[in-house]
Amino acid sequence: ACIQLAPIQSLYHWQGEVCESEEVRCTMKSSKPMQTKLVAAIQESHPYDVPEILVVEITDAGPDYEAWLLEQLTHGK
Repeated sequence: ACIQLAPIQSLYHWQGEVCESEEVRCTMKSSKPMQTKLVAAIQESHPYDVPEILVVEITDAGPDYEAWLLEQLTHGK
């Protein structure tokens, strides 16, 4: 339904070293049925060996926002 992109500065350990890099945080708003496809697409196209993929389940949302989200996910079907 929506993707948000935000530049971030990351510090992390990788292969025994402390690394620093500019990255882009990508937040995708979708549905549980699309989760497997989205995760697979990220893993296939991401340049990192181990991309950070976090799935956050939304248990509650404002009614207007929830209606908009559902409309975007079913639009054209």
